[in-house]
Amino acid sequence: MRTVCIGCCVALTLSACAGRIPQPTPLVLVSDQQLDCAAIRAETRLNNQKISDLAIERSWKMGQNVAAGIVGMVAFGMAIGAMESGPDKTRLIQVHKSFGILVGALALARLLRRARDGFPEPVGSMSPIEALAARHVHVALLVLTVLMPLSGILKSVTYARPVDVFGLPFLPQLLDEKHVALNEAVSWVHATCGWLLALIIVVHACGALKHHFVNRDATLRRMLRPAPQR
Repeated sequence: MRTVCIGCCVALTLSACAGRIPQPTPLVLVSDQQLDCAAIRAETRLNNQKISDLAIERSWKMGQNVAAGIVGMVAFGMAIGAMESGPDKTRLIQVHKSFGILVGALALARLLRRARDGFPEPVGSMSPIEALAARHVHVALLVLTVLMPLSGILKSVTYARPVDVFGLPFLPQLLDEKHVALNEAVSWVHATCGWLLALIIVVHACGALKHHFVNRDATLRRMLRPAPQR
């Protein structure tokens, strides 16, 4: 049963690699020679709108990828924590570290993009308290999804171990021996981030369900797949 649970966690983490199927479009069409100025301007506006729609889709897909990866890593980490020490646990910890660094890189890119573009406007009516709570939940999710992988890396660093990603070097060993105090501190931060993330994810999901079934707005549908702007 434990093997099945761990396998499900790994599968969920890997699902973060899901993305949009590419649809190549030729740059030049035969019919372009027959277009007048008005048709060219209309086609230019349409192409610009498609570029905007793809940018929105890319942003949301990145968010979905980070969400899937973080949920998988939190569940995976909790499953590993419940295991007894041994070679199997050590091997799974290495897998957990490797996936954690990849998910952390996606989370950092998501954080930087959100800092640049800001938060989207709510699609439904919200009270000032609900709006403030939603903003704090979003900020907490962004920060924790970066802080948790970072604290995981620091756990290895303060344990005087190198960090690699599926066998490829990422960070060399920086300390000659384990720094007990720092290792205990970052281990506490890493574990606390995991539990906080699990709690906030549940709160976030409950809020989305409330918008869908009680408020009956498009919040949940936008979280799953944003509508193109028109």
